[in-house]
Amino acid sequence: MIYGDDDLPGTTSYVPDFFELIKTKSADGFSCQSKIIETGGHVPYISLHDGLRFVFSGWQYPIDQIEKSNLEDIVEHYQHLTEKYGFEAEIPLDPLITVAFVLGEKEDIPQTIEALLLACKIHPYSADAFYYLGTAYEKAGDADLAISQYKKALEINPDYALASQRILQLEKKK
Repeated sequence: MIYGDDDLPGTTSYVPDFFELIKTKSADGFSCQSKIIETGGHVPYISLHDGLRFVFSGWQYPIDQIEKSNLEDIVEHYQHLTEKYGFEAEIPLDPLITVAFVLGEKEDIPQTIEALLLACKIHPYSADAFYYLGTAYEKAGDADLAISQYKKALEINPDYALASQRILQLEKKK
């Protein structure tokens, strides 16, 4: 519950008591929070933002854990969210790309490719996903697959200069 300290007197006087009642009568595992917005009036807009962040806490994959994570950890995290909220929690692009970088630094190219293939499948309009998949295929020594991924990145974003450069460099080597 969020309310402003400049709200209607009825609100500012009853909300704290109502919040205490909810806390004492709630079932085990129920989570709630109350917050007063200083100089906030009636239903401050930040209340929606803060409320959604509270309800969906834990949605983002913890960035501090990504260095020691693998693709399975990320997939499991979002499967858990799907079960928790009752709708499919799509894996965002950022954790997939980040874990691919981590795996690439560890020279785990097959897992890097697997993470990027999943990124391309979930985010088929991401030029970055296809570009990074191209770099992974390039590290794996498959110039033809790398070029095909760079071309897909260019189909999505014709101005993707890095993809154009990589294609030219790889075609010169042939």
